[in-house]
Amino acid sequence: MGKKPRASKLSDSDEASLAKLSRKERSLAVSGVPDETDVAGLNALFETYDKCTSGRLRRFLDEVRLERALNSRDGNEKSVDSAENLAFAMPQDLQEEVEKYWPTIWTNPEHLRWFLKKFPKFRR
Repeated sequence: MGKKPRASKLSDSDEASLAKLSRKERSLAVSGVPDETDVAGLNALFETYDKCTSGRLRRFLDEVRLERALNSRDGNEKSVDSAENLAFAMPQDLQEEVEKYWPTIWTNPEHLRWFLKKFPKFRR
């Protein structure tokens, strides 16, 4: 058996340094905008999480999809470009992992819009 793929491209020392920073400090340390490397990293994290939790993410997203379908019947669905629809959901333990490596999703509205466009399955 081969090595298990890592969700993070950071070295162990970089991860240790990052873990010492607050969420605000981590987000301020990030420069640039998310790109396809981030998409690949997030996809790897989501896939690994789903495998390690016996399909918990898939079941969670099925519930989110059902909730969204019920809300859209009422005519409440809004574009991701709409400021009032920048809401998303994910399991708390997964959110904590995503926040470690992509903290700007929670602190930068443009990064949140990027995330919701690339991963619409998380939209509320």
